[in-house]
Amino acid sequence: KRSHARFYPAPCGCSVDKDILPATGYSFLMVPQVCNIGTATAMKFSVLCNNIKELEQDGGRLQKLTFALCHMFQGWWATTREPSVIMYATRLAELVSKMSKPELGAKVDNGGHPVL
Repeated sequence: KRSHARFYPAPCGCSVDKDILPATGYSFLMVPQVCNIGTATAMKFSVLCNNIKELEQDGGRLQKLTFALCHMFQGWWATTREPSVIMYATRLAELVSKMSKPELGAKVDNGGHPVL
């Protein structure tokens, strides 16, 4: 998720998938947001499971989809660095974590579940 690659005058949507990254698997660097002050930080995206063999020939479709998903998060007014599905999954995990914590002083069993 973290990348320290910097593209100095990089336009929004700039992506690199060859010559910089190792040849193992399919991954690419993308600048999904506009940066008015300083430099834009590229995000590294990796394909963990490839069931669609067309991605190997035409990776540009996946890059366009990823770029479009960075513009679709409803909880923020600007472009996000991460695709909206990852932002929604993060928000859901935070909500579940808050809801599953027992109140202070409640009895808890060995599995961490509150005892009624």
